[in-house]
Amino acid sequence: MTHEAEQAERPGGEAAEEPSVKVTDRRLLSEEERAGTAGAPDAEVTPEPPAEPVGAGEPAAEAEAEEEAAAKGAEGQEDEAALPEPSVNDILSLAISMLAAHAWQKIGLQASQATGRIEKDLGEARAAIDSLEPLVEQLVKRVPSAEVNELRAMLSNLRVNYIQQRNASS
Repeated sequence: MTHEAEQAERPGGEAAEEPSVKVTDRRLLSEEERAGTAGAPDAEVTPEPPAEPVGAGEPAAEAEAEEEAAAKGAEGQEDEAALPEPSVNDILSLAISMLAAHAWQKIGLQASQATGRIEKDLGEARAAIDSLEPLVEQLVKRVPSAEVNELRAMLSNLRVNYIQQRNASS
């Protein structure tokens, strides 16, 4: 329903007055016109057409874009330099996390992150689970016992669920 229709259908058939709103586009105004000190214009101001054909300034625009990209790249390098170098423990933890997520998906108990669907592949799940064990054992020597217990529990849960899904498929 349009605003006018809403106004016409007010109870009692009364039409309410709409407040008067004036919108002024100040992008095309001079400094005096923006400040309100210039006299009233005699005619509507129309923007002048561009002096050069469209596309003539592309090399300059490309150069500006390249300069901006280089500046952003330099900023990104500064941000990367501020980050500490990841430790072997960090990399092992990331690899374990990725393999565990892949195993859960291939067991068929989590939807694929890529497709959003359940995609059961027990061969892939077994390969991921078997790859996890040596990585977990590497971290056993390097992290606190509480983390070791969590990692071993996760590995046990994956194995139990893999066996249940394998037996259910047989």
